Amino acid sequence: MILRAPDVPAEAAPPGSVLANGQRQRTIHLQGRRVHAAVELLIIGLSIDRISGFAAWVGNVLGVNI
Repeated sequence: MILRAPDVPAEAAPPGSVLANGQRQRTIHLQGRRVHAAVELLIIGLSIDRISGFAAWVGNVLGVNI
């Protein structure tokens, strides 16, 4: 008995996988990856800024200069 994987819609298939119709799923464009990385760095930067701001506020409350 041969088991066959169910057909996966194109939008759910990982890049590079072969689709049911024999075509390969297109890989993500490099530009999209760059935008994603830039957004991720922005979020990390904002998080660090908030954490350092909170640390400075705590230092102020405790009377310690950071």
